[in-house]
Amino acid sequence: MPDSSSEIPLTIGYNVNNTYDNKAIYTFSGGYHSKVVITNVTVNYGTLSAFQDALVLNNVILVNREYPLDCVQNAVDTVNFNTGEVSTKGELKVYWNHEHPADEYDLEWAYIDSAALSNYYKAGSSTVFDPKLIFTNNATRVSIAKELYYIPLLYDSKGHLFFRVRTVQVKPNGQRIESSWSSDFSMGLGRYDFNGHERMLNWQATTTFAEEGKRKSVVQYFDGSLRGRQTVTKDNTTDTTIVAESFYDFQGRPVIQVLPVPSLSSIIKFTPKFNTANGGLEYDKENYDGAWSDSCYCLLGAPAMDTTNGAAKYYSGVNPNKGIGYNKYIPNALGYPFTETRYTADNTGRIAIQSGVGLAFQIGKKMLPIIPMKQNIFMEVLIRKSWMPCLEQKWAMPLITSKIWCGMLMGNIVSVM
Repeated sequence: MPDSSSEIPLTIGYNVNNTYDNKAIYTFSGGYHSKVVITNVTVNYGTLSAFQDALVLNNVILVNREYPLDCVQNAVDTVNFNTGEVSTKGELKVYWNHEHPADEYDLEWAYIDSAALSNYYKAGSSTVFDPKLIFTNNATRVSIAKELYYIPLLYDSKGHLFFRVRTVQVKPNGQRIESSWSSDFSMGLGRYDFNGHERMLNWQATTTFAEEGKRKSVVQYFDGSLRGRQTVTKDNTTDTTIVAESFYDFQGRPVIQVLPVPSLSSIIKFTPKFNTANGGLEYDKENYDGAWSDSCYCLLGAPAMDTTNGAAKYYSGVNPNKGIGYNKYIPNALGYPFTETRYTADNTGRIAIQSGVGLAFQIGKKMLPIIPMKQNIFMEVLIRKSWMPCLEQKWAMPLITSKIWCGMLMGNIVSVM
């Protein structure tokens, strides 16, 4: 017997006013069979019949098989990859054979630009690579329990992806026993040649990792002026991409901010015309940036987007997943899954009016949220020149007129009412 105790007391309690122990556990190790016999039940308060139906006794044996790990014999000596999903997922599938002693595996990869590849050969060789040069201070590593992993291919130029694996056994005290790297064997250093991600576009990628190889990649795509156009996010748990898009006016100011929505694709890429105007046409600046007159500045907003694709389709009645699960609660934006911002016509970049999402909160609707402005406006003005005459200005918003008395003195800050 692993334990010589003939009688093991288990004590539980209940207290409506204080914390109490509602569970008692006794553990032992080294046994393969157990038998539990209740010899006595002692009740300190009340009667057993009052609560005996609420008492539960469980006897569970948990098996944890542990194999001896040999750092060479149990090492992974061959690493394979499959390119079949590179075009659909933008990821390289890497896999290897199972090792019985392994609790988990360390997968490590590094990307080498083609122009620098010659610097990573072993001394005196032009065909054999040196893993120490490739992976030292240049690698990404994840610890995973499965024998496969998808490596995201988010590299800007033509190059070569190298990867390797090792077996890991984790002891109860947290100690890690690690085998040799697969790169120590002739077939254990994997290599994949990659031409680069979206080489004709400006983009920036950020990947965040969590436990068990979980990750989230965020890629921002920029135009020629380095203004963000699309942001694509993907995690390897749901394996779906989420796309957000921004539109700018003729002065380069952000005007239309489209809600991020899941796409039908599992690959991170820039999608032209993801959100379009009616008829599938490009949602161009002429649609929302025009020479507004005072009479319609706050009465006419940007037109609706086409509900056949993009965010307008997701937030609409034609969403193909509308009746599945939680998708039935997705609101209908009626072609307006975006906010619109308009600026004052004085080149200061101040916001004059801003809409919400959905038809009811667009510019020109009764529920338009605006920034309230008082008749008396307190300002602090930084003076750089001599006195200026007082001015009377009318703000570019209807029914709001404010008088601002401007006093300016060189080198001082003047409070103005």
